[in-house]
Amino acid sequence: MQTIARQLAEWCTGLRFETTPGDVVARAKDLLLDYLGVCSRGMREESSQAAVRAARALSEAGCSTVIGQPRGLSAAWAALANGTGAHAIEMDDVTSKSSLHPGVAVWPAALALGQELGSPASEVLLAAMAGYEVVMRLGSALNPAAAYKRGFHPTGVAGAFGATAAAASLLRLDPARFTNALGIAGTMASGSLEYLSGGAWTKRLNAGWAAHCGIVAARLAAEGFSGPASAIEGPLGLLH
Repeated sequence: MQTIARQLAEWCTGLRFETTPGDVVARAKDLLLDYLGVCSRGMREESSQAAVRAARALSEAGCSTVIGQPRGLSAAWAALANGTGAHAIEMDDVTSKSSLHPGVAVWPAALALGQELGSPASEVLLAAMAGYEVVMRLGSALNPAAAYKRGFHPTGVAGAFGATAAAASLLRLDPARFTNALGIAGTMASGSLEYLSGGAWTKRLNAGWAAHCGIVAARLAAEGFSGPASAIEGPLGLLH
């Protein structure tokens, strides 16, 4: 029997930009503009500036843009900075059924890695579509009310899988390695709600970390690192 991760991997690797309905492409472009807007404003926040400084300390200079900054970073750290900044003002896109913010996990990963790889715009858009589909499907399956009750932030948890799907798509991983990437994401997915106790900035980091680990998970899988194919529905997997 195919696992959920394998089914998602096969679906994502089967996507083609030329056969994607025009209204879906148009919607993706609207969501991209929305993300760029909230990230541009969010980057002015003190928390965002702290995240940028930390990312600079952890990353060598790279070609991936940190929005509003003159110097780029490596893709994974640019994704962390941009994802954290984009979620800072709480005006990013949201889906009620999954009770999460998909764009702040998916777009930072897709744009940063796409820029690093020199991917055409059509591939970046298609990767983001795959990421949105995965994060929203898993977010709904996670049962947001149950996740909240256990202290988990769905944006951080499901967002890690969505960002991984976007990154794995850009790296053109085959279904086997794509499945490994999602399995690796399962061990990296996180997001505590404890920020509610004192107003800490970690809610914003949950989005940035999801984007960051999505690129890391996909890169590991690309190099042959394995992850559990049953990371989603297995006895110790995401949904349990």
